[in-house]
Amino acid sequence: MKQAIRFLLCAYIVLVICGCATNSVYTTRLQDVSISNPPRMDNFGPGEVVAVTVEGYGGETVHVKVIDMMTGRTVDSRTGYIPQDHVSYFQFSDLPAGSYVVHLEVHGTLVDSWKFTVNK
Repeated sequence: MKQAIRFLLCAYIVLVICGCATNSVYTTRLQDVSISNPPRMDNFGPGEVVAVTVEGYGGETVHVKVIDMMTGRTVDSRTGYIPQDHVSYFQFSDLPAGSYVVHLEVHGTLVDSWKFTVNK
């Protein structure tokens, strides 16, 4: 029991010291990227443009793949360098209606994913 309490206390201290910096990938509407902390979106309607948001991974080159969940095929992809302490956005404006998953890869390794749907 004491070991569990020590572990939780240490984990809490690490979180406090390291801050709330996260490494993640998610989607938002392109028209929302100009605001601070754009909302995470997983459903896009007519006229809404998908912006894949990459937080963290500063100093890394990332590969973003949009995969059709029905077929498993990659329908579009982007590669880009993420500057230190920077949030980057990758625009995907021509996606047909369907269900997708975004894969974020660093050095060829899948590090995060996010599911979303496009309705036209």
